[in-house]
Amino acid sequence: MADAARAGDPPPLGAFRTFRVPVADVAEITGLDLGPLPDADRLPRAVRAEKRWTQLESLQDIVV
Repeated sequence: MADAARAGDPPPLGAFRTFRVPVADVAEITGLDLGPLPDADRLPRAVRAEKRWTQLESLQDIVV
């Protein structure tokens, strides 16, 4: 497997769009009870909905 990732390499961002979203949004959209996770989410709460989802285009776009 020539394209296999080496240990420690980040996974490639594929042909799909990847977004960083609030955990509360994931819970709402999926209907899953994520327990205390939405309250522990470190993603800053944005006032306007269009600012809540951030498209990830590189590893530098990820905020931990």
